[in-house]
Amino acid sequence: MIDTVIMCGQQQDQKDCEKRGIPLSECKLEITGPEDKETADDEWQWLQQQLQQSTADFLIVCGHYPVYSIAEHGPTACLVDQLEPWLLQYNVTAYVAGHVCFYIYVYMYVYKNMCMYMFDHTFEYINVPGQYVNYIVTGGAHECDNSTEHELFKKKKNAVFKNFCEQANIPENSLRFHGCEEGGFVRLHAQDTLSFTFYYGSDTNAQYVTPEFSPRK
Repeated sequence: MIDTVIMCGQQQDQKDCEKRGIPLSECKLEITGPEDKETADDEWQWLQQQLQQSTADFLIVCGHYPVYSIAEHGPTACLVDQLEPWLLQYNVTAYVAGHVCFYIYVYMYVYKNMCMYMFDHTFEYINVPGQYVNYIVTGGAHECDNSTEHELFKKKKNAVFKNFCEQANIPENSLRFHGCEEGGFVRLHAQDTLSFTFYYGSDTNAQYVTPEFSPRK
């Protein structure tokens, strides 16, 4: 389990800032980097040590922000740049994320030439063709949204948030599952192989089951 807020920076919901009386100019609507770089560096160093030393058959990393998301949030640039190379290098089985609460992601829209955010809900399974690592987004505990609207921003040019805006697409042909209705949850099953099962609400019928992942090599 890693703290992606420490590692990448804090992000707030515009609606929550309005409720709390925080001016929009002071609301942290975008991820701009860690507040404490030394602490963030320590977290990154600790993570790399754990990945290097692991001999587990299945290695799972869990964090708050998603690496990839098809929804309005899109990929988290900090994690695409810094975390994904390690997930590949150390043969991580899965990266599991939720945003704000389980299955939550961020709604990104353009406001006064800035990439800004509101919170929404989804769950997804993403696997880049040819890669071992699997991305599970589980942020829709009590409500869900099936939007893929982030793709509208793939050509957005912005001097301040250029990198993030231009990375607002998941890799081609990598989306395996995306959806949910009235909330849901994910169950992990591990024996000789490992898999994730997606459920909606209190329904015991599986909505989607990932392929069975083999142990790490």
